[in-house]
Amino acid sequence: MRRLSLALTCLLVASLTVATRAAEKPPADFQKAMKDLGAAMGALAKPGASEDFALATKQAQASKDAFAVVVKYWNAKGAADAVKLADTGAKGAADLLVSASLSSSEGIQAAMKDMGATCQACHTAHREKTADGFEIK
Repeated sequence: MRRLSLALTCLLVASLTVATRAAEKPPADFQKAMKDLGAAMGALAKPGASEDFALATKQAQASKDAFAVVVKYWNAKGAADAVKLADTGAKGAADLLVSASLSSSEGIQAAMKDMGATCQACHTAHREKTADGFEIK
């Protein structure tokens, strides 16, 4: 009986640990990176922004820096699908930087579309809305 009680206690503790870890607040640097990416996407989504090459360059660099944090975070968590998405987003940010340096409005728009799709896919797979914001699934 004692062994059964001990086994049930261990099982309960393990299940509570998994439930607690299932949804967690991400670290501050990750949260900042997400906000920076949102700000970049918002700035470049405004009418005429794809013609503002200085703005695109600034937002592309901010996005590259943010994606570096995101890639590092997901690598540490061992989430291969999220790492792949973050790498794709980082490539989009690099493409955005190249397009801005070439003064290519079409390239900026294409890079923004790619980055937006990447962000949406990762958010759908790894983010959940809570009463006080978002948490990682």
